[in-house]
Amino acid sequence: MAGNSQTDTAFATLAAPLVFKVLDASGHPAPNVSVLVGQQPCTIACLVGPIPAGQTEPLPSLTLTTDAQGRISVQLGFGPVAGAARLPISVPSLELTDTARFTVTPASAFELAVTPSDTAVYVGGHYTVQAAVRDRFGNPRPDPVSLQVATGTLISLDGQQQVTGLDFGRGRLTATAGGRSATASVSVVPRGTLANSAFGTQSRIDLMGLDGSSKRTLVPTGVLQGGAASWSPDGQTIVYQVALGAGSSRLRRIPAGGGTAAELVPAGAPFQECDDAQYSVDGAWVYFHAYTASVAGEIWRIHPDGTGLERVGPAGNPTTGDYHPTPSPDGTRVAYVSDRGHPGVLTLRVLTLSTGTEVDLAIRGTFPRWAPAGDWIALWKDKTIAIVHPDGSGLRQLSQPGVEYIPEGLTWSPDGAWVLGTEAGMQSLIRLADGLTLPLPFTNMYIYPAWHVP
Repeated sequence: MAGNSQTDTAFATLAAPLVFKVLDASGHPAPNVSVLVGQQPCTIACLVGPIPAGQTEPLPSLTLTTDAQGRISVQLGFGPVAGAARLPISVPSLELTDTARFTVTPASAFELAVTPSDTAVYVGGHYTVQAAVRDRFGNPRPDPVSLQVATGTLISLDGQQQVTGLDFGRGRLTATAGGRSATASVSVVPRGTLANSAFGTQSRIDLMGLDGSSKRTLVPTGVLQGGAASWSPDGQTIVYQVALGAGSSRLRRIPAGGGTAAELVPAGAPFQECDDAQYSVDGAWVYFHAYTASVAGEIWRIHPDGTGLERVGPAGNPTTGDYHPTPSPDGTRVAYVSDRGHPGVLTLRVLTLSTGTEVDLAIRGTFPRWAPAGDWIALWKDKTIAIVHPDGSGLRQLSQPGVEYIPEGLTWSPDGAWVLGTEAGMQSLIRLADGLTLPLPFTNMYIYPAWHVP
């Protein structure tokens, strides 16, 4: 067999054809015999195949006929994947098989890639980074790469290419090779666990570390826009929304470690839908808003054992309502948004539970969340994240200018130092002290985050 054991680059046409002779059982040349060169199906990793006349790329297989001397001569080409390649040859009528072997090497340098290109790590946490020159098909080349830290106070890099988080911030690595350069980013983040709502055709509650580790699915929700989870203060239980059918949803509770979910709201409750549950800090209540066919939205609460269901605040009406309750840490008040009195315009309100006194702070926005220390309320406002004191003073934008957020979800860190908001493409942390923003690149397609620190 001539032309066997050739070496060339990915997607190259081999310099010499593959030539072989078919002999019959008596050792004589076998003319006009059909020969299958290649195989069907053939994975991309083994794609080395014949190139028919008039074609420029290899085919997985081709049936050829031996000439008068029993020979086959076929021009071969490689596929896009570097490595060992095999080309099976068979003569079905004579029950003959053989294999030609080749080596595919990477094509010329096309890009310099750093993996992961964006990630997150805890202070004191580690991950391994890889940098390589790749050809246009993604095959790594052996070119030497220099990898350096561009933000030395935030991350470090050792000789084994292990990155360590040193301090909160947005770290950056720079790779150079052969005149090319590339960068990779890493958010050095505080510790915690998120209960995040994945939305779409497989809506569910996923649990994950703020560094992207230990991700697991807790429970499906059947809610296209997520399940809006809330942690119990002890971290043992999660309450979330589940869809029961068209125009019907309920709240369920499930152990954070997994298990069987149970209905939170008893049968016969005077509403069809309920959403956006929030535990009180002492764990005595779960607040939520609810809808009926004739009520646009009301604030309710219930004990975690399913007892004590009661409406909090004014009764609703068909056209305007109250939404997204968040109880104060001391349990005396509840904040929410409402369009009562100004349909279509949601403003922040604070209700004192003991007196029923309600104050409209006249601040437009939605999805408020009370800070753990009780001194701030965060809310989504005009595509930004804002904070305001509970008396309506001190309103300011917390998120960076030019970064747009969506209203589907805010959560505070348990120590009150950070707010986690949802951008259009991912979620990000915002530090209360200075607005430092740390993207979480693994949170694409997640909304309604809830933060817990074990």
